[in-house]
Amino acid sequence: MLGYPGAIGADLLMQILGLGSIMLIMPVAVWGWRMLTHRTFDREALRLGCWILCTVIAAGFASCWPHGGAWPLPTGLAAWSATRWCVRLLSCSARLVLSIASCSA
Repeated sequence: MLGYPGAIGADLLMQILGLGSIMLIMPVAVWGWRMLTHRTFDREALRLGCWILCTVIAAGFASCWPHGGAWPLPTGLAAWSATRWCVRLLSCSARLVLSIASCSA
């Protein structure tokens, strides 16, 4: 629909975010529906922050899906980074809980 610039933008989004780039489109569609039904917007800053956060979370979630060598879609660099960061955070949290539990026992 946007021609050559739209194809370049879509390719870059798929390389950076992978399947999580779909989350960039969904809020715009919802906001368009709200505008068509004449509903007001409130908490714009919170909505924008949640939009960005949920895009990265969706990219990380999509990168966790099992895929083989014939997987046609990229998982994206940001998706890979978000997944690795979450795994590290969870493993550090688990170590902290285990060390606290072992000290109190």
